Amino acid sequence: MATNPRHLRPELTCLNKVVHYFAESTKSDPVYCMQVGANDGKTNDPVHPCIIRYGWESILLEPDPHVFEHELKQTYAGCEHVRLENLAIAPEKGYRSFYRLAFSKARWATGLSSFNREHLERQVHKGYAASKAREHGDHLPANETDYIEKTKVRTDTFYGILSRHGFDRLDVLCIDTEGYDYEVLKSFDFSSLRPRLVLYESKDLSNEDFASSLKLLGSHGYRLFWQKGDTMAVTFKIPFLKQMMFKTEAFLEKL
Repeated sequence: MATNPRHLRPELTCLNKVVHYFAESTKSDPVYCMQVGANDGKTNDPVHPCIIRYGWESILLEPDPHVFEHELKQTYAGCEHVRLENLAIAPEKGYRSFYRLAFSKARWATGLSSFNREHLERQVHKGYAASKAREHGDHLPANETDYIEKTKVRTDTFYGILSRHGFDRLDVLCIDTEGYDYEVLKSFDFSSLRPRLVLYESKDLSNEDFASSLKLLGSHGYRLFWQKGDTMAVTFKIPFLKQMMFKTEAFLEKL
């Protein structure tokens, strides 16, 4: 899988430990969370445990109608503190082209869906899609040109979504949009809303976009961390001994 070059990566840490530390340190206060690209809401999901355990007031966005109806809704059935939206973030409200694998609705396949067709094409051309399809027993089309399908999904702005749900603050912003994460970050107004924790998948960003995302968040006073192709930005302080523990755990995970 793609990842970020070493010379650009921020400080190494165990991101899940930082999320847990934040959740524990704020457990007596309400926390407001938005997740962009929620997929099924649980698989390899860094905020799902906190949304469930700590009752974070959350808005979860998933543009794929099938995933939204058959998976995300099931994950959060009965959770009144969770609002689900079948749409994607964009600079304006409307509809936009969305690309996904045409031959499978399995979690591995839906997790590759993106506004960025080139991202999906890379997974096809390097053989990743075919390898996973064989592993999961999915039937492959005869031609690679038939692997990808285009559909239209609904879009809205950060402001429109937050206003609709009465969120006048945001503490956690989590983004996983398969190579489109920097575009989502750019559309967020950090000058008026400043989440205490921002987490995004950076491994599929170009080197230029990755560097730009770090510069953007750094300009708003965030401290940056990285692990296994994910980047985190925080405004809260982490005690020195905790920092060392989290960094050591991340290092040991690499071994």
